[in-house]
Amino acid sequence: MRKSHTDSVISLKNKKDISNIFESGKVKYIDGIGIRIINNEEECNRVVIIPLHGYGNAVQRNKIKRRIREILRQCNICMDKGYDIAVIIKKTEQNTNFNQLKNKVMVLLSRFKILNEGIIKSWVKILLRPYW
Repeated sequence: MRKSHTDSVISLKNKKDISNIFESGKVKYIDGIGIRIINNEEECNRVVIIPLHGYGNAVQRNKIKRRIREILRQCNICMDKGYDIAVIIKKTEQNTNFNQLKNKVMVLLSRFKILNEGIIKSWVKILLRPYW
């Protein structure tokens, strides 16, 4: 069965759209992670994840991209739709675990005010619930 676009993160691959984010998008940083956002007039969010030059080998770069993609997939239900998002990862984030990374990305997204606060509160309760 094919996933719907609401379940997954849509990758942004068009060079023109990516350069548009960097030319006219709003930017915010926390430690080694930065996010640039711009409106895209579509019904979905599109994402590009960019580890900066010098960020380890290919295995480490792919690992951080998988982690960020999963964080954004989980946050997708809480996010307003219609944005192009570029996540920039600096070399200092190599030893960051998943929960620290998730907290940083959530804080950055909330600074842009694209997270629905009501959904976040109920979503956090579900995530913090023990599995046993």
